[in-house]
Amino acid sequence: VSALVGSPATAFAGSLVVDPVPPTIALSANAVLDDGFISAADSAAAITVTGTTDALGRTVTLTITDGTTPITVTAVADAVTGAWAANFNASPLADGPITVSASISDLAGNPATATHAPITKDTMAPPSPAMTLTVDSGIAGDFITNDASLTIPSLATGDTRSFVVDG
Repeated sequence: VSALVGSPATAFAGSLVVDPVPPTIALSANAVLDDGFISAADSAAAITVTGTTDALGRTVTLTITDGTTPITVTAVADAVTGAWAANFNASPLADGPITVSASISDLAGNPATATHAPITKDTMAPPSPAMTLTVDSGIAGDFITNDASLTIPSLATGDTRSFVVDG
C-alpha cells in the first residue's frame, strides 16, 4: 500500500483490544435519599451520595434534577476500590419529584448509568390545625367549659393528633 505520491505505508504490527462491555455503576444506600424525602433540614445541608464502579479512576457524573433545574457534580472513582462520593446542595431544586442519577464511561467509551429510586423534596411545613373547643359556660371568652369535645379538621394521611386534658 502506498500514498498517491508513492510513499509506502507502514504496516501495523500489534494487537487491538475491543471492549464492548459497559462498566457497572451503583448508587449506595444513603440515609437522606433512602427515606424517599429531602426535608428542609436536608436541603439546607450538603447531601452526600456514594457509590461504586468497576471503571477504576474514571470520573463519575452525578445529575440531580427536579425536571427543570439540573445540578451536576462530579467525583473520581478510586483507582483501586472504585468507590466514589459526591456532595450536592438541594436548595436550588423546587419541591416535588427529584431524580438522582450517576453516569460513567470506561476507557473504551462504553457508558453506564444508575438511577436512584424516585425521591420527593418537601420543605413546606404542614399547616397548623385549627382546633376549636365547644364553649358551654354561657360566658364568651371565659375559656371555661364542661364539654371536652374538640373539633379538629381533617389531617393529611399519616398525620397523627393528640391532646392532653389537664385536670
